[in-house]
Amino acid sequence: MDETKQKKESESRRRRNTILLAVILLAVFGIGWLVQHRMLGSSGPVAVVQYNGEIIHRLPLDRETSVLVGDRDGDYNVVTVKDGKVSVTEANCPDQICVYIGQISTVEEVIACLPHGMIVFIDEEG
Repeated sequence: MDETKQKKESESRRRRNTILLAVILLAVFGIGWLVQHRMLGSSGPVAVVQYNGEIIHRLPLDRETSVLVGDRDGDYNVVTVKDGKVSVTEANCPDQICVYIGQISTVEEVIACLPHGMIVFIDEEG
C-alpha cells in the first residue's frame, strides 16, 4: 500500500513538473513575440521619411497614421499612411508635386518634396 501511494505521488509530481515546464515555455515564447512585434517594431514594409538627408520617421504600412514634417520657417508636409499606402496629403510648398503624386506602396516608388528637402520611400523590412 505504501508503494502505491509513492507511485501516485511520483506521477502527480511528474505531471506538475510537465505543466510547469509548459507554462514556462509559453511565457518565454510569448515574451519573445512581444519583444519582436512591440519593441522592435513591425516586420512588414514601412514608409521611410527623410528630411534633409536624415531619416526622421519609419511608419509601418499596416497602421494608419499621419505625421507632420516641418521646420521653424513654417514649411510643412503631412505624411499619411492609410490602407497600406503612404502619401503626402498636405503641404505648403509652391508646386504641390508631392501631394499630386498620390499614394505609393512599393519599393520602386518615391515621393519627393524638393522645396522642403523631404523624401518618402518604401522599405520592405521594418
